[in-house]
Amino acid sequence: MIMGQKNIIAGVVLILISLTFGYLTSQLPQRTVGGDPGITFFPWIIALSVLVLSIAMTIQGWLIIRQGEAQGETETTWQRPPTRVIAMIVLYVVFIALLPYLGFLVASVPFFTILMYLYGGRHKVLLTLAGPCIPIAIYFLFRHGFLIPLPKATLEILGG
Repeated sequence: MIMGQKNIIAGVVLILISLTFGYLTSQLPQRTVGGDPGITFFPWIIALSVLVLSIAMTIQGWLIIRQGEAQGETETTWQRPPTRVIAMIVLYVVFIALLPYLGFLVASVPFFTILMYLYGGRHKVLLTLAGPCIPIAIYFLFRHGFLIPLPKATLEILGG
């Protein structure tokens, strides 16, 4: 797979992720305390930064392909992305779709466990321990360290 194509694929995926993150950030409650930027300030900065950099990466990929065409290179045909990449994208979309219903903790445990497996983690004890520990650590960091609430479960069976 040529570098331009990789940049375009990564750029488009990251654009979708940043737009999703921006949408989720817009759903956070607003606080209007004098001089306080609110809990949405840093998520907006992150979403906008990732969006700008992703657009730049996509444009760079397009320019690389155009430069190759101008130099007479013919290897500009699109190739299918690896199955693992497609699985990661599907996993992310499912995670985002389930997040409002299952809440952060319930949705994140299988998400992080499967993501670690897709990234090459095969140690069963590590996957079993880190799968729940990472979301719990993130939850407590945001909830008690940054005072930022994460999505709670809304399904009746989970007591939401």
